[in-house]
Amino acid sequence: MQCRCKKCGQVKSLDDFYDSNVTTCKTCVCEAVRENRKAKAEYYKAFDKVRAKLPHRVEAKKKYSLTPRGKEVHLKANKRFRENNPEKYEAHMAVTVAVASGKLVKPDACQDCGAAVPLQAHHEDYSKPLDVMWLCSSCHAKHHYSEDMQHAAAV
Repeated sequence: MQCRCKKCGQVKSLDDFYDSNVTTCKTCVCEAVRENRKAKAEYYKAFDKVRAKLPHRVEAKKKYSLTPRGKEVHLKANKRFRENNPEKYEAHMAVTVAVASGKLVKPDACQDCGAAVPLQAHHEDYSKPLDVMWLCSSCHAKHHYSEDMQHAAAV
């Protein structure tokens, strides 16, 4: 059986339509979704952040990261980061080596909020690789968010 798409006017097979919408073809629906996400980019950026933290999505991401494909994708992303951000990568490695050798000591608590949780090294200036603030992941994210906002305001 065939249907005519009300948007593009083409006659297509039923396989080219979603079961829930036999008036608009999959191609036109996808294009409309892309346009909507582009037009409401800020809304969807916030929406996607919240959605990514849903327990079932966190669990699915964790399971995927343990699969051969997940590991391959992770390695490719790391390689791309190292190639695109050599100064950041060098700073990260310098901190790792300095902590391992005892040259740099990681404190027990976040320098912002005082939480005794796993800490991350935050660089204000990557040209000074061992000049770091030790922050919890929440405070680290806040620092980067405020830096991004300052940069956006300056541009």
